Amino acid sequence: MIITSQAEDDASKPHMLKVMDSEVVSLSSGGAPGDALWQMTLEPSNTLQQIIGFGGAFTDAVAYNYEILNEDLQAVFIDQYFGKGGIGYSTGRVPMNSADFSRMDYTLDNISDDFDLEHFCLRDDSAVDVPCGTDYKISVIKAAAAAAKEASGVTLQVFASAWTAPLWLKDQKFECDNVDCVSVCKNGSSAPAFTCSKAVLDPKACEINSQGEPCPQADLPQSFLQTEAPSVSQMQQASALKDQEALKDRAKARAGVKGVSTMDESAKCKDTPAKPPDNAKGNCFNTGFLPGGEKLQATWAKLFSKFIAAYKEQGADLWGVTVQNEPLTQTGLWQSLFQSPQLQAQFVAKHLGPTLHTDHPGIKIMIHDDQTSYLDTFAKVVLEELKEMGAEKYVDGVAYHWYTSLEGSYEDDKPIAPFKAFDANVVGGGGLVPDILSLLQSMGPDKFVLPSEACNGYVLGQPPWVGPMLGLWGYGYAYSHDILWQLRNGASGWTDWNLMLNMNGGPNLAGNFVDAPILAAGADMFYQSPVFFHLAHFSKYIPRGSVGIGGTTKKCSLDCSGCDIYCNQYVAFKTPSKQIVVVITNDEITVGPVPELFADMNAKGYGSFAAGHVKYIPWAITCGSKTISGTAEWKSIQTVIFNEVDCA
Repeated sequence: MIITSQAEDDASKPHMLKVMDSEVVSLSSGGAPGDALWQMTLEPSNTLQQIIGFGGAFTDAVAYNYEILNEDLQAVFIDQYFGKGGIGYSTGRVPMNSADFSRMDYTLDNISDDFDLEHFCLRDDSAVDVPCGTDYKISVIKAAAAAAKEASGVTLQVFASAWTAPLWLKDQKFECDNVDCVSVCKNGSSAPAFTCSKAVLDPKACEINSQGEPCPQADLPQSFLQTEAPSVSQMQQASALKDQEALKDRAKARAGVKGVSTMDESAKCKDTPAKPPDNAKGNCFNTGFLPGGEKLQATWAKLFSKFIAAYKEQGADLWGVTVQNEPLTQTGLWQSLFQSPQLQAQFVAKHLGPTLHTDHPGIKIMIHDDQTSYLDTFAKVVLEELKEMGAEKYVDGVAYHWYTSLEGSYEDDKPIAPFKAFDANVVGGGGLVPDILSLLQSMGPDKFVLPSEACNGYVLGQPPWVGPMLGLWGYGYAYSHDILWQLRNGASGWTDWNLMLNMNGGPNLAGNFVDAPILAAGADMFYQSPVFFHLAHFSKYIPRGSVGIGGTTKKCSLDCSGCDIYCNQYVAFKTPSKQIVVVITNDEITVGPVPELFADMNAKGYGSFAAGHVKYIPWAITCGSKTISGTAEWKSIQTVIFNEVDCA
């Protein structure tokens, strides 16, 4: 069987020509047809990574929009992702404490110096004051879990991530420098970055902000702040300085990677980047470091444990946690908690790992949860530090985000500083994923890498690439391009950001409105975008327990620029039900800044975002003695399914 989705090859006609269109095709024994320009040979005995699953995040914004839907449409929403009529989602992510897709700043214990966490209390952003234990994300998770169990018998596996700790558990004594147009921050300074004075505290005032407009802030209750200062040892101060020097070296070295144009040493940034304290404007939810003190780190680890227990008590079992959302990639515009790799390793080895292994055996712990471009300078360092401390047993996986791919433009490259006149952070890094997986699996064969966040339209304040774009096929292909390459790199699944947002791409307390696969239009309607169907080509047909299989491109006779990229636009798996599943794409990245900046140039030299316009690709897939063939039209994605027994 061949399932095809395809868009019109005309920007003025954005509608989809085919949506999950299926065609029954038989395998043959005669070998690849002569007109097959692209011939792939699969090797089912060459088994690779096992799939954990595909899914998305249950944020406050998702729960807020879910509550607005009428009861019937709520059921349809759940079914479309997790149910019998849906696309096979089996994983998810949930914030612990508030995130930018909340309507107010909050944590689960705002009483300063509560080291025994006697005032710990689940809450959400549904009101300024909510009864203890109120978290409307749980109702969505429980509905999804029930639907997934009924549909396929799988247990929904949800992992938690923290954006911020309670303010009294954060170290605000840090400073930031601009290094090669990037803001680099280190802890251990003698004075706080600023006085904590403001926070977003009224959710009702956070429903009408516009793109790039933060929600109104109010005076911060002083009870939120610590009275016992965190201790920072001389060793930790030296470690912080070492981290800063490493970041400086990385920023300089990456300017010459892969033969691209280097930044002019004498060139100045067009605009001096704002440092996180400048952006935060007195809001300490948005800044601060993980403290070095043992007592504070132990309390923070205990809060993870209490969160897992509280969710379990309400019927929402969690599968894992990430140590920190984006510990290095911080802006000061929304909730954050800086961590150096040494601090993260120390926290995992001495506190989070032992606490969770004792209190919640089986909970998965994932480090990093940041950009691919930092995998070698952050995740690798954390892993090496853990190994040196004999604590590698406390890490199960490495989670990572897609944002430095620039919506798929730099998908499988090593990290680079891309263009001489392009003032941007280091981009790329997907090419580091196999190296990190190899290092992980040298510590244990069951360890994994997992993409943990992605969305389109995230270039804050930079039209026309921001926010939701209803019906935009290019957003869909940006996703499938990333999913395909990360699966080829050994990822055990893929996690989207918000499962649903409103038509503005929110709510979001920073005005950081983005796209989502489903956009809600009030109580009685929601829209599914091309992103939803691109996701379905993977998630619906590659269930948990599927195993990647090797393959080679036997022939590739395409006449295009960068055809070596095209000839790898497929990934193959064998499923628990003994089927072979191959996903194929024929498209190019058309969204985000890179395609627009370099629309008339040969894209090959600028990353793997395009490979020329090939309207018609006859292909053939050989497995054992049998062959299946078809055609990948331009702007199409196909999922090919046949029985494993046919490969004999």
